[in-house]
Amino acid sequence: MRNFLLLSLLHVLIVNTVFACDCLRTESFCETIYNDATSGNKDTRVVHAVLTEKTANQLDFKIKETLSGEFANGKIFYFEKGQIFEFDGFVIGKEYIFHLIQPLSKPQFHYHFCGTQYLPIENNKVVGFIQQGIYEMPLKEFLDLPNCGVSIPSLELTPTLLTDNSLFLTPTNWPHPAPLEFTILNSIGQLIFKQKIEELQGEQPVTIELKELSSGMYYCRLAYLGREQMEKILVLRGFVWVNIYHIVTPRFNEGSMSSLSHIYLLF
Repeated sequence: MRNFLLLSLLHVLIVNTVFACDCLRTESFCETIYNDATSGNKDTRVVHAVLTEKTANQLDFKIKETLSGEFANGKIFYFEKGQIFEFDGFVIGKEYIFHLIQPLSKPQFHYHFCGTQYLPIENNKVVGFIQQGIYEMPLKEFLDLPNCGVSIPSLELTPTLLTDNSLFLTPTNWPHPAPLEFTILNSIGQLIFKQKIEELQGEQPVTIELKELSSGMYYCRLAYLGREQMEKILVLRGFVWVNIYHIVTPRFNEGSMSSLSHIYLLF
């Protein structure tokens, strides 16, 4: 019995020593995401969520926005007591940035003893161990933070000065095939054009043909993946690029020369 107790005590000391060595330096939120992303876990997500329900044994969160990984806006995930640090400190209605590694149908858990899995949002600022030396920043700046593993889907619209009939939409960080609703409003907010793409995928440009738009300023609204993006374009019809050569008559005291000018002509 005495030997068994000694072995048990030795085992506890070894385990605690290992964890203590590992945790001499706690990983930031961004480092935790990076390390998990490189492990090949396909269920990794980074989400903006709000605590909707709290019981003695469980925390239920609703996803407001999917920042990285498979789209999950509006879905619920939960932690059971004992699976998350500072269980009692969570407040209903408060918002957080979470790094999730389990399918949403299963309870989440803190898988890394030395990592940072979530960050609270307070007064529209993300607080906590974000990166080495960074413990607070506005939410918008956090979403644009490089090397944090938070890749937000977006669309680039070109050109913004339209002289023909074609607009191009180029998706980036597109996680999976998803619908896109494209609408154009005039300067007083009237609907001028609407088109829905059932499955936008990949990162290849999509062409939108706009033959009926007259010259003027327009606003393009792009709705996709639970997000909304507004862009402004200027349409100029009969806007032609013209090359005009000015031929300069040779003179004896000057060398022969010609000059090239570029001008825009409106018809």
